[in-house]
Amino acid sequence: MNAPEFFAEHYPNKNISKELQKLAEQQQVAWEAESVHPQLSPSTVNADELVCRPLTSPTHFDLGSGIVKPTAFDDAANKGLSVDRLSLNGLHHILGKADARARQYNASGDKPETREVIGHIEFCVSEVRSVFVKLESSEDPSRRGLGIYDTALEGEPEHADICQIAPNAQGGRSARSQVFTLAKSKFVRRR
Repeated sequence: MNAPEFFAEHYPNKNISKELQKLAEQQQVAWEAESVHPQLSPSTVNADELVCRPLTSPTHFDLGSGIVKPTAFDDAANKGLSVDRLSLNGLHHILGKADARARQYNASGDKPETREVIGHIEFCVSEVRSVFVKLESSEDPSRRGLGIYDTALEGEPEHADICQIAPNAQGGRSARSQVFTLAKSKFVRRR
């Protein structure tokens, strides 16, 4: 099975990270060098690229305290944390898409809160790929915690997903904690 076949089978179920965690680390890492939808994507995600994650309030950001919530990165543990590749579409376009999603959510009926894009975080792909975790119960005491995959979508060639690839809860918490610490220092509040 290759990356396009794997993602075609598992991506729609919104549990892609959980399925990736069942694979050997070598396979998880090798698939970062494949496009999930080669017909939709101009290239795989390169280590020197910047990716962007728009953050919404109140889902990802606490307006009262003015801080990014750790839950902003929970999607990495299951369905994949959506990010956009800045080299393929600029920040203005990416934030515009996020604004449209927030407007759509707000207009879709009785919701407990309204959402607003409050800012964004930019990561270098190499920073995400350098997250390593220690696994006490494993033969290998240190391994990659996160992968980032080219998951281009129809009309969104810039789409990618950060997935937790560490295979257990301990490794997953460590990986998400590391990316959260990194994100706090890179958050840019919208004016």
